[in-house]
Amino acid sequence: MNNLVIAFDLGGVVVSSGFQRFIKYLSNNLKLNIDEFIVQLIELMDKLDCGKISEKDCFKKICKVIYVNENKWKTYRNKYYSGFELHKDVIKLIGKLRKKYRIGLISNIANGDWNYINNKFKLAKNFDFLILSFKVGDIKPHKKIYLELLKETKGKHC
Repeated sequence: MNNLVIAFDLGGVVVSSGFQRFIKYLSNNLKLNIDEFIVQLIELMDKLDCGKISEKDCFKKICKVIYVNENKWKTYRNKYYSGFELHKDVIKLIGKLRKKYRIGLISNIANGDWNYINNKFKLAKNFDFLILSFKVGDIKPHKKIYLELLKETKGKHC
């Protein structure tokens, strides 16, 4: 096996997140200042992705921002999850590359999102290692998640 290590991002590379469709869906169904909502949502999701806020607390705060109860939010959350699509061509490429290289995944992702995506697409089996922000406690582009990548790859070419 080659000393080269290749790390893939999850959202927008291995899977499409459907985030833009989700935001459009919300803006069509709720009377929101969508620009303000996106700023607040990203701030909350960044905290969630690095484990600094629980999913329950995050979603309670989102519900307050968009003026919906938690049951209605679950409907919106299911719409968000339905937007994830596997990029099968990337999975095929990963399979080919994995014959020669160590292949990893590095992603800003919340525990619940990872569980959903991994259960739906069985992604973990395609990678030699996973660097997930909720486990590391920080998100890209911050240093800690990349230091974890270097630790995992033992400083090999990545």
